[in-house]
Amino acid sequence: MGAGDENGSGGMRARLIAGTITPRDYPKQERAARIGGSVTVSFEVGADGRARGCVVTGTSGNTALDTTTCRLVEARFRYAPARSAGGVPVSEQRGWRQRWWLE
Repeated sequence: MGAGDENGSGGMRARLIAGTITPRDYPKQERAARIGGSVTVSFEVGADGRARGCVVTGTSGNTALDTTTCRLVEARFRYAPARSAGGVPVSEQRGWRQRWWLE
């Protein structure tokens, strides 16, 4: 077990195994207007490894960037689920910060 892998109860934390948000995902209208920002979200990783229940906890100030971030996290992110000390898959709360910017 690596440093920081324990979930505080002797088990293992969830680990991201698939899913990304790429520059191609930038909402078209925001890209054209050169609107950027940082979005922080919170979501549950279920015992099945899927992200769900995404909520914006730090807004970018732009609804399209915020909603796109949550939609993509729930659609794409997959985790090896957290495990209890007994090795049973359990849900876990996680977070993500997405930085939307144009070079």
